Amino acid sequence: MNYNKVEKEIFEWLYKKHKENNEFTFSVRQKASKGSETAYFIGSEQNGHIGTTFWEIPIASPGAKSDLINLFFIIKNDRIRYKFQLIQTTEPHDQQNQFALDFIRFVSPKIKTAFPNLVNKSRGKDREYYEIMDEHSYNDVTELLESNTDKISEFVKLVSDQLEEFKSQHTDFKANRISIQKFEEMIDKMEKRQFQYGSENDIFTPNRDKEKEVNNNSKNSPPLNQILYGPPGTGKTYNTINMALNILGEEIEGNSRKDIKERFDELMKEGQIMFTTFHQSMSYEDFIEGIKPVKPSGEDKF
Repeated sequence: MNYNKVEKEIFEWLYKKHKENNEFTFSVRQKASKGSETAYFIGSEQNGHIGTTFWEIPIASPGAKSDLINLFFIIKNDRIRYKFQLIQTTEPHDQQNQFALDFIRFVSPKIKTAFPNLVNKSRGKDREYYEIMDEHSYNDVTELLESNTDKISEFVKLVSDQLEEFKSQHTDFKANRISIQKFEEMIDKMEKRQFQYGSENDIFTPNRDKEKEVNNNSKNSPPLNQILYGPPGTGKTYNTINMALNILGEEIEGNSRKDIKERFDELMKEGQIMFTTFHQSMSYEDFIEGIKPVKPSGEDKF
């Protein structure tokens, strides 16, 4: 079972659910170590784990490598299964982390009612740890996802509903479903990283069709920056007027020079066009930055 292919299929499945309902959001990998630049999620081929979460709940504790509540897919011996995990330190160092611990203790009995296979697997005294491990394993990730869509959706809704109830009693607790804006920012960051390090075959680009449309449209648009060059008297200033009007979509073909110039002046007054000149001795800093040191007067005090 190819780890990278499975990871991509899981992402495509989750992203499809987001396209069907844009409020369905999930996390993707934000930081990539060497060798994982094109990865979609936390986890690695070495440990066979692929992990995501649906909530933004800031936590911090020594040795913590995952979010408070996670969905993990585990690949082992060419089989795949999934589990939900709730984990938090039992020695929180601040109020936010204490709230996080209180929440998983608050929500676990409700989860146990809906998912009887929830198991308390707390590690001694340092971790509060609950796990729902799917009792089945699959040799095909598509079969796993299609067979467990309802269960995954039910879990996400249950936790989200209980989170809102808990927050109504603990208003300082920072915890939410991942917002649409945050989700789009994460996807954008992931895509840029994959474009930089990946290839056409091993990355998924949900905005590719949109990019193609933009690129096709841009072929019919003038470049953002154009330079007219040549010795004096070769028509640079004359043609600047024509080009400015063309960029703004003005139809000038067949018009007299007088009409063209009048339309140019009108757009100048409306602020659609700006025409400026500067002497060749003016420095870049003066023209672009407009910054220069000013000698302090004798009255200035420091």
